[in-house]
Amino acid sequence: RQIRNTLNSYEDRMAHLAKDARKYTVEKYLKHTFAVACLVMFLIGAPIGAIIKKGGLGIPAIISVGFFILFYVLSMVGEKLGREGVINLEFGMWLANGTLFLFGLFFMNQARNDSSLFDKDWYIQIWKKLTNKK
Repeated sequence: RQIRNTLNSYEDRMAHLAKDARKYTVEKYLKHTFAVACLVMFLIGAPIGAIIKKGGLGIPAIISVGFFILFYVLSMVGEKLGREGVINLEFGMWLANGTLFLFGLFFMNQARNDSSLFDKDWYIQIWKKLTNKK
């Protein structure tokens, strides 16, 4: 009985130490991922500013807030799943940056091609083409 209690105690201690190690690793990755997140947000924001032709603060601010909320949700989900050991810790911590980096590359390509991605008239023309074909 004493040996079983000792082994259970060691097992609990090892689980606690593993949880602490994941917690410290998460904090280490947070320092790096937040620094890279600034660059990724710039990679999204600058092309959006170039794509949206009309002045004002409304649409760009809404789009920026939307991407920030997406970043926050993905980073919290990745951090929680990584901390609990459900997914690989590195993957969970870099999930938000990787996803938003792909959006940033897409917007950068659209800005380079002078796309009318956020132009209302472009969507109206596409809608007219789709409704006329039927």
